[in-house]
Amino acid sequence: MRGSRALWTAVAAALVLAVGIGGWVWSSAHAASEVQVSWSPRSPVCTGTTVHLKPAGPVIKAVQGMRCVITVVVANRGRFDVGLRGATAPYAGRQTGAVVSAGNADRSTDTGLAAEYDFDRTVRSGHTDRFVLVMRFHPSGCNDSGTLTISGWPVVHLRELGLSHDRPASDAFAFSREGSTPGCREG
Repeated sequence: MRGSRALWTAVAAALVLAVGIGGWVWSSAHAASEVQVSWSPRSPVCTGTTVHLKPAGPVIKAVQGMRCVITVVVANRGRFDVGLRGATAPYAGRQTGAVVSAGNADRSTDTGLAAEYDFDRTVRSGHTDRFVLVMRFHPSGCNDSGTLTISGWPVVHLRELGLSHDRPASDAFAFSREGSTPGCREG
């Protein structure tokens, strides 16, 4: 009888632990799902180039001397505060093959193909936070008269209840080029 009581106690403890961990993971994921990531309505703000507004989002013409500022809005619609730990801008790193790159990325964590941004902020429940991406022409990239569209750009990194979550923006980043770039002729 003693052995079976100990066994049932261990089983009950394991079930309570499993339910507790499941609730913790679900709560963290739910809090992160309440965060909306998007560009500000005025983004991008560009100089030295043109921007064409298309149904899928703005298309930026990639030309020498261009500079585009994109303000990213992180809105916490949930009941809990969330940690904003960083963001990744795919295909915008300093070694990207694309013809635009992020001019204000954290160089210490730039992986080359993606631009990385490190933050240590808290977005309070019901509040928003913002950060800025500065895009510039990248002459060593290659675009031979085409358009590249990247959906869910950038991806924001959140931390809630000790767990990490990624939230892509609801926007798409697109740039086009007429003619070949120097990067297409190298190699």
